[in-house]
Amino acid sequence: MALSRIPARRLIQSRTLDDISKKRAFDAALSALGRVGAAAHYLQSLPPSKVEHGSSPHAIKHLSNDYPVEFARAYLLKNVVKCALAGEIYSGHFRNTRRIIDLGTGPGTFLFSFASSLKNNEFVGIDRNYEALRLCAYLFRLVRLSPPLLICASLPEAIASGGMFFTASYLLAELADHELVRLAQLVTLRADAQFLVVDYPEVIARFSSLIPDDRFHATCSVTTDLPEELSSRMGDDHVSFGALFAPAIATRYRAIS
Repeated sequence: MALSRIPARRLIQSRTLDDISKKRAFDAALSALGRVGAAAHYLQSLPPSKVEHGSSPHAIKHLSNDYPVEFARAYLLKNVVKCALAGEIYSGHFRNTRRIIDLGTGPGTFLFSFASSLKNNEFVGIDRNYEALRLCAYLFRLVRLSPPLLICASLPEAIASGGMFFTASYLLAELADHELVRLAQLVTLRADAQFLVVDYPEVIARFSSLIPDDRFHATCSVTTDLPEELSSRMGDDHVSFGALFAPAIATRYRAIS
């Protein structure tokens, strides 16, 4: 797939992984789950809150913002698997970057999936929710990984920071329409940086439609059954998610107005 040549809106498609790629992606997901096992055990040992939550983006946004522990209990393992799979799908297109900046970090879903496979990288987590960042730091220490640099800040400030590789998992669904538009503008302006985003397929399609065709990027929708050793740990026998990857296509940083 020539990511840098085809307009993004024409790349919204189902992604079929061959057997070799699927095994490599599953191995990456298993490795990530192995690293976060202690964190998952800790979360499940906590007394459950009385909050009821659904699976709609609005319900998940409420859970993530107001009940970060309950959000992590419900979604950490599932989202770590999805991020690990997405990272493997596009890993061949990544440019080597030492620092990975995660937007809307929450309990650290994307950071866990990358920290499990990348040993010499620096990780930065940015979120507007201070309590979620505290939980992320504690979970990293619990699994004996060095906690990432965690910053409580807005997303525009983060993207304007000069980082070269940005990730986000299930952040877009939490954004208001004007915030989503602003984020698309920032991705377009930061053509010198690369972005990897995982979210609901319909949200990825919406976000892609906001990015001009000349800011090359690829989107895919993935649905796959999981092997027994993976599904038994995650508590589900299949995964479904959307992903967007925007490669770095310029060497000069364009200032954000």
